Amino acid sequence: LKVVPASGGTTADVTIPDLATTSPLTVTTTTNGYEVTGTTRPGATITVTNANGDPIKGTDGNPLTTTAGTDGKIDFTIPKASVNPGDVVTVQPAGA
Repeated sequence: LKVVPASGGTTADVTIPDLATTSPLTVTTTTNGYEVTGTTRPGATITVTNANGDPIKGTDGNPLTTTAGTDGKIDFTIPKASVNPGDVVTVQPAGA
């Protein structure tokens, strides 16, 4: 996936592992960052890491994680302050 900042500029690559989701992820640029939606295993814990495998931080300064709903849907935002255009991030459910 390519993430394009709303103000233009360089795109950011998002690397999705083969087993990460059961449907493609959608990335939308918002005023707060990059909204990621998709579907994976119900109840799976999702982590977001950079190209070095380090956790991407949420707005609270903690590693960005989310849990898929009982229907498997995920919806979270990667804060703009946590990534730069051109960064590669990995979105992966636990156990993938």
